[in-house]
Amino acid sequence: ISALALAALAASAEPAPAPPPGASMEDLQGVYLACDRAATRTVLENLPRDLVLEQEPTAVARLVAAIVGLQERQLVRVFEVPEPVGPWTTVLVYLPRNRFTAELPERIADAVATAYGADRRTFEPYLGASSLARIAVSVRRPGGVEPVDLEAIERLVDELSTSWSDRLRAALVADVGEEE
Repeated sequence: ISALALAALAASAEPAPAPPPGASMEDLQGVYLACDRAATRTVLENLPRDLVLEQEPTAVARLVAAIVGLQERQLVRVFEVPEPVGPWTTVLVYLPRNRFTAELPERIADAVATAYGADRRTFEPYLGASSLARIAVSVRRPGGVEPVDLEAIERLVDELSTSWSDRLRAALVADVGEEE
């Protein structure tokens, strides 16, 4: 199955009607699968086109499934997508939309470039209807570079995207506890 066929399959998915009150587990599962198809379609439509078209369909399917699983969760996640040919790698950074600021994409792109030892980098922020923001960072890796610790990048992005007031609140909660 090609990436285009995968996209066509997601695009052709018709949403299931809402189950009536007192619906069975099978009815609820049908609604869940319809929502999953709709989420898959949305993710596919919003991924960078060249990324979808240049990757193997199974790699695209795994990436889309991971992103769909992340959708309404307020977590920072980083996905690495190496270009099929050449020294470029695309790093997709997902973070809670409410933590997105105007200067954040450039700071994240610099952090990703440093982690990859990149001599060149580009970035493209994306804010859609989702509760997540995406920053696609393309980095040109020098030859013979070691694998990158994506969890370390996630921690760094989490730190970069946490506001001063959120850090203060976390420190106060750690020091004196939550207000009852």
